[in-house]
Amino acid sequence: MSACAMPYNFTPMVGVAQFVRTLAVLPELREQIGLSLKVAMNHDINGLPWTMIPLLLDAGVEMVMMGINVHFGGFPLHRPLFFRWAGPDGRSILALNGEHYGMFQRYARLDEGSLTAMAEGIAAYEHKLASQHYPHDFAYLSLTHFAFWDNNPPYPAAFELIRRWNAEGRTPHIRFVSPEDLLERARSLDLPSYAGDWSDYWNFGAGSSAHENRLAHRARSMLAAADLLALQRHAPRDQAVPQLTDKAYTCLLYTSRCV
Repeated sequence: MSACAMPYNFTPMVGVAQFVRTLAVLPELREQIGLSLKVAMNHDINGLPWTMIPLLLDAGVEMVMMGINVHFGGFPLHRPLFFRWAGPDGRSILALNGEHYGMFQRYARLDEGSLTAMAEGIAAYEHKLASQHYPHDFAYLSLTHFAFWDNNPPYPAAFELIRRWNAEGRTPHIRFVSPEDLLERARSLDLPSYAGDWSDYWNFGAGSSAHENRLAHRARSMLAAADLLALQRHAPRDQAVPQLTDKAYTCLLYTSRCV
């Protein structure tokens, strides 16, 4: 079992204070559940603000995994691509510009339930990597249920196909790995470095509601000012104000939680 370090698919509309508060729970989670939470995952939507790099590094996160959905979206450079994403303060984080999420089941044609189809699909993907001059001796693909790409249930048929594939000594050998396993492998790679904002191509809707965005920006500024003023006051005798502040920040991040 594993877990990653970001609770939401963030957009550029989120402010620094919101990022900080969201990542601030990581030390407590590490202590309580015993997971390292050193890898952040942002699948389906596209892009992360450049601001995130130093914030993730300061929160003990060493790697970002992306699985961009190209429906109305786009990805930078090419994929799959492991690289070091250089931040605005000069530090860099390991990054994977990965394939669209859940693509192992599609490339390997798992829904056909056949090792022959699986072999043909994997061979085609290996040819794709070779044509791109992919430099590594391994590849990483995520797995989701072929019928439920989002919020997907377990996929026992996929596990059985992979077990049979490996039992027959077929190549390449297929492993289930955690994000931490991938991080350990990526640490040893000689990687190119890129800097700049990772544009969120799909986020064309965030700027379309001018009134709501104005209110959100105003609330964000007021909350940040309230936090600074709170540092100069005695600790409250009850948790009413901190709880209200937390709820306000949550509403700015994810409004459906506030209904």
